[in-house]
Formats: sequence, structure tokens, C-alpha cells
Amino acid sequence: MMSARRWQDWAALLIGAVLVVAPFVFATGLAAPEAVAAYFFGGLVILGALINLAFPAVRYGEAIQIVLAVVIFVTPWALGFTAVAGMAWVGWILAVLLAATATTVVPPERRLYPART
Repeated sequence: MMSARRWQDWAALLIGAVLVVAPFVFATGLAAPEAVAAYFFGGLVILGALINLAFPAVRYGEAIQIVLAVVIFVTPWALGFTAVAGMAWVGWILAVLLAATATTVVPPERRLYPART
């Protein structure tokens, strides 16, 4: 499959960009824990999406995105910024979207037994 035709990678790129921009939208301090977490994890999501776009045959990129989604989902509790409702909800929603898009890349029957070529 050509990399430019996989919408999941483009969606992950957009999710990462939204995560990076979210601290500016919700006017949190640039050095606040929620902002630093958003920049860091948003950058990792963007990097992962770019790698997936460049190398579409590599399937472990989606597994990394699922792990990132779980970490992003837990981050508001781990860093204690659930009181910053806007940033917490952005993290939770984007984490669910990232996990959902990453799991749709490979059909379930091929996850355990990849086709040999």
C-alpha cells in the first residue's frame, strides 16, 4: 500500500499537531507540566506518523502509537493536571482517537500471522 493513501498516518500526524497546538489554545503557561507533556508527546506522535508515512511496510509503528496513546491518556493523572480541564480532555480525546486510528491499519487476522512475500 502506498504511504500517501493510508489515511491513518495522516490522521496521526494531525492528532500530533493538535496536541502540540493545544497549550496555546487553552492559554496554559509555556512551561506548565501539561504544556511540556503536550509538546513532548505531540512531537513523538508527529515523528511516529512521519516514520509511518515514509516506511508504510513497517508495522511496529502502529504498536508504538498505541503505547503513546495509552501514555497520553494516563498523563493528566500522572502529572496531576486533571484540574486543567481543557488540556486534560484534549489529551483524553486525542489518545482515544490515536489508538482507534492505529488499530485500524492492520486487519486483526494479520496481526499475529503477517503475510510472507
